[in-house]
Amino acid sequence: MCSPLISRGKLSYAKLLAEPAATALDIVDILWRRGKWCVYCLRRLTAWLRMPSPKIQQHGYMTARQHAEFQAYAHEHELQVASLGRLLLIRAIRLRRLPDHSLLTSERSVPKPNKITAHLSNPGLKLTFAELAREAGLTPGAAAASIFEAELSERWLDRALSLTQNES
Repeated sequence: MCSPLISRGKLSYAKLLAEPAATALDIVDILWRRGKWCVYCLRRLTAWLRMPSPKIQQHGYMTARQHAEFQAYAHEHELQVASLGRLLLIRAIRLRRLPDHSLLTSERSVPKPNKITAHLSNPGLKLTFAELAREAGLTPGAAAASIFEAELSERWLDRALSLTQNES
């Protein structure tokens, strides 16, 4: 059974390499079907298999106090800081809303050591987040910082986890 990428039948080799969901089996399948088993293709496939996956990151800068509080909040829930950041960004993307940034301090210049990095799983999420930030009149970094800062006062994750614990 072929993957959904191959079953579409119109995926070129170049597009396949750029496709985030592509696997080595997809590449082998498309090369096999097109009869393009050449040394060049095999070298490219081997190189592709050795490539580390690209880092797709979104940064947000916070004050030193907020940064320390965010770290403590993440550790309180036994999460890595980047994982909490990712969770909050994905929540904002799915809800298609950002916090009211007029009340937040994240847009001012903050020293670089106070950076929160969220690792996203695919480039589409980063593009969607950038679009959401642009619609709100923010840079993606300012939007991420506003989400992180808002969570420190809203404590959405605390409420979500307490609801889950009460139901069980």
